[in-house]
Amino acid sequence: GGAWRDVPLKETSEEGYPLVGPGPRRLVTDAAGEAAADGLPPEWNPVTVYARGFAPHEGHVRLPPDGRVRHAVALKHGVAVTGIVRDGPAPAPGVWVRVLNPSTHRTFERLVAVTDAEGAFRLEDAPAGRVKIVATAEDGRQAVEWVDLAAGREGRWEGVLGPPARLTGTVVYADDDAPAAGATVRCVPVFGSGDRASTRTDDAGRFAFERVADTLYEVAVWAPSDAVDRRLHGRSTSVRMTPGEGQRTIRIERPAGEGDGALRLQVAGVAEGAPIWMRLWPATEPGRTVSASTPAGMFHL
Repeated sequence: GGAWRDVPLKETSEEGYPLVGPGPRRLVTDAAGEAAADGLPPEWNPVTVYARGFAPHEGHVRLPPDGRVRHAVALKHGVAVTGIVRDGPAPAPGVWVRVLNPSTHRTFERLVAVTDAEGAFRLEDAPAGRVKIVATAEDGRQAVEWVDLAAGREGRWEGVLGPPARLTGTVVYADDDAPAAGATVRCVPVFGSGDRASTRTDDAGRFAFERVADTLYEVAVWAPSDAVDRRLHGRSTSVRMTPGEGQRTIRIERPAGEGDGALRLQVAGVAEGAPIWMRLWPATEPGRTVSASTPAGMFHL
């Protein structure tokens, strides 16, 4: 009784199945632990269950296009976790402490605590087993550690805030390892537990994302071309990176030189001096256009 089930809107399930739907549904169970929802989309829907005194349950249920499914959930008792977060030798107040689900690589929504003036915290109803505890200060510094929590016993964890996490690398051209200055670099957290950001490489091809979350990122690089970078169209090179792994070198293909080609066309049936307009859409660079106009029947791009 008192638990609630959440069905968030997602594009795909953890197994890669397509998910579409109207958004979250929050339900409260009755005295018999029963709850029901109508009008859910067919196929796979994520289900999360929270109940006081029990560890969170996260899973999926597959719904047929027409019909009804009974989804039984067996909750397990949760584990309390206490501890202290320090900034060097001093206590660190106001730090957010979360528990990460090892199967989804995301933090549990309701397993959150904030350290007090002495840096102490207490988390209730964490799952037993191996979990990752993540403590994050307001300036982005973190203390992260895997811990083993025993069922039926209170866990203990103490963490020390480290320096701000940075994601750094160098972009070079694959043909001669020359630095790719002005390339667009975008980082997106793979598991949705951080912020996405974009930047450009400097004259030495280097890039850096400051104060990022300590998680796995998909880093995409576009060659330095204003027409491509403006909408991030065109071919990109992607790698996966984590903060603190050092200066990663990413090799990209050198783009074809702009302005090196010429197109000459003779337009038949156009009177001498008649104005014309032409626009090209290069097939290899969607979204980019080249246009020109001339008062004569012969024109040059």
